[in-house]
Amino acid sequence: RRLRPIDEARARHRQEHRDRMGSMKTYEDCKAYQGQHHEQMEARAKERGGKALAQPRRDACSGLKR
Repeated sequence: RRLRPIDEARARHRQEHRDRMGSMKTYEDCKAYQGQHHEQMEARAKERGGKALAQPRRDACSGLKR
């Protein structure tokens, strides 16, 4: 089954995000990127008339805490 271009873009975006999160070396860098990414997603949702995003259920950066 062939993906539509928008679905391919979404899948690519998710993989890029996973790769970037996996490459983080410090908790501070991870939280900074996470905050920036969340802001970008909120801006896209607002442009499309979507509702506000929920906060993440868990801290994806917690494994980097020392």
